[in-house]
Amino acid sequence: MKLGMRNFIAIDFETASEQRTTPVSIGIAKIENNEIDLDKTFFSLINPRTTIFNQISIGKHGLTYDMVKDAPDFVEIWNKVLKSLVADNIVIVHQTASDISVIRKCIELYELDQVNFEYISTLEIAKNLHPEIKPCGMKELCRYYGISYLDDHKSDTDAIALAKLFIELSKHVKFNLYSYLKNAFNEKSTKNNFYTEDLDDIEQKYEVPFVELKNLNFKDKTFLIFGKSIDSFPISKIEEKIKDKGGIIKYDISSKLDFLIAGTGVGSAILTKIDALNSSGMSNIKIIPLFYIIEL
Repeated sequence: MKLGMRNFIAIDFETASEQRTTPVSIGIAKIENNEIDLDKTFFSLINPRTTIFNQISIGKHGLTYDMVKDAPDFVEIWNKVLKSLVADNIVIVHQTASDISVIRKCIELYELDQVNFEYISTLEIAKNLHPEIKPCGMKELCRYYGISYLDDHKSDTDAIALAKLFIELSKHVKFNLYSYLKNAFNEKSTKNNFYTEDLDDIEQKYEVPFVELKNLNFKDKTFLIFGKSIDSFPISKIEEKIKDKGGIIKYDISSKLDFLIAGTGVGSAILTKIDALNSSGMSNIKIIPLFYIIEL
């Protein structure tokens, strides 16, 4: 199938750890008129705003904190380069769960302007067009199409290999661009706040056990109360309890928050933002079920 007049950008991120909010490099290769425009490729190291680097990740891409500490962070990359590129082109990634998640979670974490953009996954395309290729990774697909691919986790060369792979897949007789296109910020994903992790798992991951809460020092700790309480014990009484114990009431989420007191109906927006902040290493927010406070 001819790609027509649509333009594409292939994106590859590398991260400091398994957390999607820690990009350390980005590579972008642009496709115009069915060809890669090497003059418009883009590469940059990224400061992930954390010094926590997973040794497994370092072993893959070779990037350490000292190597990226003076690089622009995601906010600068987004505002100066990436935002306009994703708005004007169809985004190509290999796995949605990795590269698109980096964009989504960093936008959520840093509260950046969102733009509606379309993206396409070469992994999804290949699984449909080439069920005989297993596993269906970049290495196997590039070998199948005779594309040079070193699998060395270098964002610039990986983005070019990804662009080449997409061009080859698009030549398949059964390829249909519009059947694979997805919208990164459609209504459904916005309501889910871009996260796929189960919300109950997030609560359990950061929840303070009641036995520990009994000995918790509230003095000078910050608390955000969110959700509904029972009628006989309104939020105002919860605030009074916390203040009596020396705690400080906050009304928004930031990296300086210590505890979220979660009532009923907390929802995905709050929980996923806490997960993003904690996962980035910027904070260590703990969650206290509201009825725990009532029982203190």
